[in-house]
Amino acid sequence: DGTAPFSWSIALGSLPAGLSLNSSTGEISGTPLTVETAYFTVQVTDANNQTATKALSVVVHGNTPTGSNVTVGPLSGVTLTFSGVTQEGQTTVTSSSGGQPPPTGFKLGSPPTYYSISTTAVFNPPVEVCISWTEGQFNNENNLKLFHLEGTNWVNVTTSLDTVNNVICGTANSFSDFAIFEKKQVVASIDIKPGSYPNSINLGSSGTVPVAIFSSSELDATTIDPLTVTLASAPVKLRGNGTAMYSFQDVNGDGLLDLVVHVGTEALQLSSTDEAVNLVGYTFDSTEVIGSDTVRVVQ
Repeated sequence: DGTAPFSWSIALGSLPAGLSLNSSTGEISGTPLTVETAYFTVQVTDANNQTATKALSVVVHGNTPTGSNVTVGPLSGVTLTFSGVTQEGQTTVTSSSGGQPPPTGFKLGSPPTYYSISTTAVFNPPVEVCISWTEGQFNNENNLKLFHLEGTNWVNVTTSLDTVNNVICGTANSFSDFAIFEKKQVVASIDIKPGSYPNSINLGSSGTVPVAIFSSSELDATTIDPLTVTLASAPVKLRGNGTAMYSFQDVNGDGLLDLVVHVGTEALQLSSTDEAVNLVGYTFDSTEVIGSDTVRVVQ
C-alpha cells in the first residue's frame, strides 16, 4: 500500500497532447488536442522511496467519427455534414473579424465574421457547410450568399438560405475560410416617362422610353453606370456614335441630380397584360440598383 505522501510521474512514453499528470494526486486531466492512442507507464513513489509502475493507454477520439452522413457541430455557429469519413479526426472552426475582402458587389455583415474550418479527418467530399447568423447582422437577409475561399478567389457555394431560422448552407470539397456576404443593393425610386401618367408604352413604336432614376440619401444616381441599366430586360439605347442615351437632370426638383436613361421600346420584354416593369442597374462600385414603376402597355 505504501506510505504517504506519494509522488506520481510518467516513467515511460507520454500522455496525449493536452493532458497532464498531477504529481501529487496522480490525476490525469486536460483537453486532448490530437486524435491518437497513447501508451505510457505511470510510476508512483512513496515516502520510503518505494515504487510501483503500471502500463496504461488512453484512446482519444475526435469529434468527427467514421461513417456516412456524419454531422459535426455546431462549432462557433457552423454545422458540417460529411458525405463520408474514412478515418476519424478532429474538426475545428475558428471565427475572426479579419480576412480577405469580399468579392466585387458584396459586403460583410456587422460584425464582420470569417470562419476558418479545418479537420484532421480523412473524408470523401462533398461536405455540407451550414452557418448561422444573428438577427440584425445584415441589412437584407434575402441577399445573402455563402462563399468559400478557394486559393485566392471567393467562390459562391450557396445551396440554401433559411431567413426564418437564420441559416445558410453550401457545399465544398475542401476546407479553408468561409464567409457570409451580402449583395450590395439599393432600392431606387424611378419614374417611367417622367411627368406623364399613366405611363403608356406602345410596343409597336420604334422610339425610346425615358426613365428617371432618382437620387436619394441612399443613392447618388450619378454613380450609376448607364450601360448597365436595363428596363424590362431592354438595355439603354445607343446613339449612332455608340454612346449611351442618358443625361443628368434634377427631375423632381429636390436639388439632387437624377439619372435619365432612354430605352429602346422595341427591346422591351413586355406583354399587353403587364402592369409593372422592373429596372436593374449597377453603380461603378458594383452595387445593384433596382426599381419598379407601373405601366400601361398598348399595341
